[in-house]
Amino acid sequence: MKLLYLSILLLCSGCDKSPISSEDLEDTATETETLRFSDGDSIDVLNKEVKGEKEDFDSFFPKFSSDSTFQLSRVEFPYKIILVEDEGTVTRYLGKKDWSYVDFSQMQVGKHHLEKKEESNNTVTVLYTLEDTGVYISYKFNKKQGKWMLTSMEDSST
Repeated sequence: MKLLYLSILLLCSGCDKSPISSEDLEDTATETETLRFSDGDSIDVLNKEVKGEKEDFDSFFPKFSSDSTFQLSRVEFPYKIILVEDEGTVTRYLGKKDWSYVDFSQMQVGKHHLEKKEESNNTVTVLYTLEDTGVYISYKFNKKQGKWMLTSMEDSST
């Protein structure tokens, strides 16, 4: 009954927009989401990014810093960790199951400092330092398929 009512409602409401051409779909990211109803029916909904709209790092970073689920979805795994030590450089990789949420918002209080360095349109490095301690960590973000991703971390602390 719900499906019949929904069908009638959709037919009556109509659509006043012209069909989407293949040109409108070029260079856009798409994602399909399945909505499930309590009676077992489901429909697929296409979420289309607005053409030409690109994710801005300054809009992305606050959400990345404060939302652990979003953060996990925006880390590239295996996550590359570079440790610069007196004996040389050691590179390790971290799997998704070993990831721990990094609260960047707490890295901007007191003696903690974050500094953003734009290396290019698609690469940003966020530098974390802790005053008077020798802590110096850089987090590298790269834009991949229109989305900012945390790709590596380099710890050059002394």
